[in-house]
Amino acid sequence: AGGAAMSSSGGAGGKRSVADVLMGNARDAARKAKKGAPAASGVPSPKKPRTKTAAEADGATAERAVDEKPPSPAKSPVKSKRPSSPPKSKSKADDAPEAKKRSPSPTRSKTLAAAAKLEAAEKPLSPKRAKTLAAKSDAKPSDQALVSQSKDQASQSEDKKTKISNATKSEEVNTTLELKKKGSEFDPMAAAYWKPGEPVPFLFLARALDLISNESGRIVITEILSNVFRTIIATTPEDLLATVYLSANRIAPPHEGIELGIGDASIIRALSEAYGRKEEHVKKNLKELGDLGLVAKASRSSQKMMYKPKPLTISRVLDTFRTIAKESGKDSQDKKRSHIKGLLVAATDCEPQYIIRLLQVNIAMFS
Repeated sequence: AGGAAMSSSGGAGGKRSVADVLMGNARDAARKAKKGAPAASGVPSPKKPRTKTAAEADGATAERAVDEKPPSPAKSPVKSKRPSSPPKSKSKADDAPEAKKRSPSPTRSKTLAAAAKLEAAEKPLSPKRAKTLAAKSDAKPSDQALVSQSKDQASQSEDKKTKISNATKSEEVNTTLELKKKGSEFDPMAAAYWKPGEPVPFLFLARALDLISNESGRIVITEILSNVFRTIIATTPEDLLATVYLSANRIAPPHEGIELGIGDASIIRALSEAYGRKEEHVKKNLKELGDLGLVAKASRSSQKMMYKPKPLTISRVLDTFRTIAKESGKDSQDKKRSHIKGLLVAATDCEPQYIIRLLQVNIAMFS
């Protein structure tokens, strides 16, 4: 090979050195090896991206500009517009649901309601709907009906109160007239305004005591007391003993030695607490009237009650007096005042007057 190269190079008209020949052979061998390596492996050699020249880049830009150029006004009927501005952000009211939108004005709502009523009136009702509406109208009375009904109830309550007061007055008149009759003309059942077997009201005895306080003759007083006892025997004999004790201004037989043991100061304090008055006012009225029983009656008549208390009975009054007498030890006076307050609160008419007089042992006017 070296000889051939030398001969060829010599034939070319110049002499080549041995080094030049060796270098040329090495270049040829390297070129052949380079070309033969991808073919032997069967995988094409990756091509390096060819870098575009400046002229090619300018040409591609020009072609792109031509492709993206908008149509001329002559070819396209739509005129070119300026680039639109970015859309405005929606307000909070637009984003809110329709249910939360501002409600219509009152005038608007009234107009709509009137239009709906007119439309409903003009629209014919089905038989079933008509029956339903008729049933509702019957079930719910009109405003005028309610007003008239309330007026009727008020008038009925007033009439009932008037009847009760009239009945009370008539009972009082009947009791007073009957108790004043002589023994031969007296009818026990006519004087009683409670049913046989029921506890005798303390008001019956209090009215009898009130009659006696206005009498001075012993015979008349005896006849009134006799009629009281005959009435109780005819209706409720169990209460006769309690009636006798209270009429005699006692709470037990003398041999038992039971006494109330309560003074005027405690009675005044209990009276003021029961009727919501000051002790100074009670003492002032006592000086004016001279009788604590009359002060109690006047205090009770000026006090308004939320509800009518349960009527006092003769047996209850006597039992309370005996409980007061048995109270002793610490806080005994407070307990006694509490019992007296209970009686005064439940007392009506002339009952407070004679409860206080009984407590004071001040009914010796007829004994």
